[in-house]
Amino acid sequence: MTSFVLRGCAMALMCLTLFAAPASAQQATTDTQATDTQATEATADSSIVSKQQVEELQATIESLRSQIAEMGREAGTSAKAWFDSEEQMSFTPEQLAAIAVGAAAGAVAVDALGGGGLASLTGAIVGGIAGHWVVTAPPPADAPAEPKN
Repeated sequence: MTSFVLRGCAMALMCLTLFAAPASAQQATTDTQATDTQATEATADSSIVSKQQVEELQATIESLRSQIAEMGREAGTSAKAWFDSEEQMSFTPEQLAAIAVGAAAGAVAVDALGGGGLASLTGAIVGGIAGHWVVTAPPPADAPAEPKN
């Protein structure tokens, strides 16, 4: 049952990555192009930013776009490989509670910051992953050993 739920969550995340990201990227590209045009026009009117700084900023933005697209492709490849595997996963009640609390906290935090819809869903996913990580992460190497009773 847990494996089915986990696969469903991973499928939802993969769908968000594959279908929502291209639309968001297209909107972001349109918005960025309009902003770039406005920035170029603003620099022509004033001497606050040099033409070289605008070109460097545009190069940085383009580099970030390509890196984000590459991360999306890598995540899709990893998710597909995981779906194709027959690996069984199981969670303890503590891990499930950590995922639930993390998901709720992530969604509420993003919503409180003004996010909605996909942003809140993404916050819930990140919060759930963070909650699970907090419970299952190994202690730091320099942490003192816990006394055994």
